[in-house]
Amino acid sequence: MKKLILLLLLISSFNTFAESQSEKIVCAYMIGSSFEDELRAHGGTDKFMHCAMSCYLASRCGSSESAVAGILKEVMDLFGPGNAEWDDLKADAVGVALGSPLYYSFKPRETKKKYCLDECVKVYP
Repeated sequence: MKKLILLLLLISSFNTFAESQSEKIVCAYMIGSSFEDELRAHGGTDKFMHCAMSCYLASRCGSSESAVAGILKEVMDLFGPGNAEWDDLKADAVGVALGSPLYYSFKPRETKKKYCLDECVKVYP
């Protein structure tokens, strides 16, 4: 019952959020889909992949959109064939922080993908 209530709250929050941020949600979906194959080819731990994806989404689409995408991924894992873990959400939060425009803008110029891969492999080797 708790899971159902949580899901309904998330869907309700997401609907309100998506109405005002629909372009950014589309951005997160499109960017995430295109980066996923490259990320899997790079390899690494599950937490590394969560971190790198969240970092890249935050740097391209915005921090809140990246956070919502990570939460929705874990909700899908909770009810689907995946394995929902709190540590995945923690890795997502690290990635969002690394990819946030405030943090990223102070880093040397390099590609956002390379930056996210390099930073997240330091945290999740």
